[in-house]
Amino acid sequence: MKTIVAWGHWFVIALFTLAAFDSLSQKLIPDVIRAFRSNSVTFYPVYIDALFGLIPAVFCAWGILKWRQWSRALALLLVGLALVGVVIVAPLIWGVGATDAMHVPMILYAIPFALAMTWLLHPVVRMEFAQRAKAA
Repeated sequence: MKTIVAWGHWFVIALFTLAAFDSLSQKLIPDVIRAFRSNSVTFYPVYIDALFGLIPAVFCAWGILKWRQWSRALALLLVGLALVGVVIVAPLIWGVGATDAMHVPMILYAIPFALAMTWLLHPVVRMEFAQRAKAA
């Protein structure tokens, strides 16, 4: 059972680190460059991307690395929102009658988040977070 806790621990940290890197490279840096190149300089998109993408992912990865109880709750929230986005919002955007080829990326995107949700909700993982919180 300890191997599930250990391997899942590093998997979830990697997932949130990749999410932070994705937010930084795909959204934040291009928005800053676009804001400097345009005539009207507005950093509102940069703030929104940092507030809802980069900052929570970095805090979550760091908190899970340090076994902080609050990071488990934050991770459950972020993973739950990602799964809601995949399960509910994506079919609304693509349409219910979309081709199967369009659903493959959605399913591949959902698999790591479903695994993270399963790990975060596992009773042994919950006990590990509680024990680490008492020891700290």
